Amino acid sequence: MKKKITIAGLILGVFILVIYITQIKYSINGKATEVECSSWDATYGSVVASAEAADNKNLPSDTIAYSYDNSLPSENPNDYMSIYVYCDVKSSSIQKYNLKMSLSSAEKYKENILFISEQPTGADTDRFGKDNMYIILDVYIGNLSDDQIKELVRGLNVKIKGYGEFVGKSETNISFDKCDKIAIKRKSAVE
Repeated sequence: MKKKITIAGLILGVFILVIYITQIKYSINGKATEVECSSWDATYGSVVASAEAADNKNLPSDTIAYSYDNSLPSENPNDYMSIYVYCDVKSSSIQKYNLKMSLSSAEKYKENILFISEQPTGADTDRFGKDNMYIILDVYIGNLSDDQIKELVRGLNVKIKGYGEFVGKSETNISFDKCDKIAIKRKSAVE
């Protein structure tokens, strides 16, 4: 009888461990898909508006002043770029998740990243679902070549946190060090 109870306890313990690992701890995974780096007409206006909001301590809740320090490094509109960072996220869980993506670190040229805009509501993924997420970095590029911009991108690491509808929080880290889809488009902001 003790042997059966021990075996049943062992089986139950393994079952609970498997459920914890597959449904809570490691139920979200993702990969870097692409990055679009664009210097377009509204980039400078967006950077100036974010700087003014930061100076007035009135940034929107989905925008973070990353390395902005109360003054912009240049007044030349061509010196700024928006970098759109995209990830594919998959859930292997039986529960729905509300997902939130954020920049966890930047290894190179992090002082050039002025502001980060996240998806305001996050994203919801269904059971065993897939989703595409993004964040936008407003970056000072006045002193960066295209190769250096690619180095900045490949040094990015993002974190995706998932908050389950039943139990638990799951998170995954995604590195862009092997991202090959990096498009850089420079355009004069003032014509």
